[in-house]
Amino acid sequence: MPTAAKLTAAILFALMTIVASEQFKAYMPEGYQFGYFLWINAAIAAPIAWKLIGGRVGNGVASAINNGVTALLALVVVLLFNHSFRLMILESTGIGYANLTAALQDVASKMIEHGLLLLNTDILVTFGIGTFVTAILAEAASRRWR
Repeated sequence: MPTAAKLTAAILFALMTIVASEQFKAYMPEGYQFGYFLWINAAIAAPIAWKLIGGRVGNGVASAINNGVTALLALVVVLLFNHSFRLMILESTGIGYANLTAALQDVASKMIEHGLLLLNTDILVTFGIGTFVTAILAEAASRRWR
């Protein structure tokens, strides 16, 4: 059932993800083709926030912040897997892999490689502040519009 809290969470979390994704671009190699990177990330972030933040509001501010952190961790894991799997598929059409195990190991190594790039200060600050603001405003929206 759509609620104001779910909509608030989805929109704000998607916006935070767009900002963080734009910051992430600076740490990728020169000439990397991003395509619809920002919009794919936002499209993944919105339903995560809808379900994990907006769907669990009404239990207080501390619970809202915990839900925001849970949603952030889920977002990071899903985005890392999504983009690493996509890169593996693109590379498999060119160079190919010896077997399925090599392809899956490449996905895991790309997830770790890109995950380490997320540990830069500007991205962490954006994630921290964005998650906090999203959780608090979703909680406020649930109290304001029932």
